Amino acid sequence: MQLYIGITTPLSSTLTVTSSTLDLTTVTAASWEVTRPGGDVDTWAAALGTASATSLVTTHLHAVDDVPRKGAYSIRALLTVPGGVVPCEPVSTTVVR
Repeated sequence: MQLYIGITTPLSSTLTVTSSTLDLTTVTAASWEVTRPGGDVDTWAAALGTASATSLVTTHLHAVDDVPRKGAYSIRALLTVPGGVVPCEPVSTTVVR
């Protein structure tokens, strides 16, 4: 995933989740938990895309204040399933411009 300072609508980013233990077709909603440089944590809305039992594409449409500065960002999908919310392994990206 590539992010840059000031990224905003109409640009979006995708995060594909894979699992061998959770049937991803049971996911009813998703969001992204984003940790910014300095430790600020925010939750970004995400739309569900193509899904199979083992793979799910989620997409976030960026807002103007999503990426305010350079540094390391950690993004973790939070998946809503009938039993509750399942946090996924985070991915990292570094904003350099």
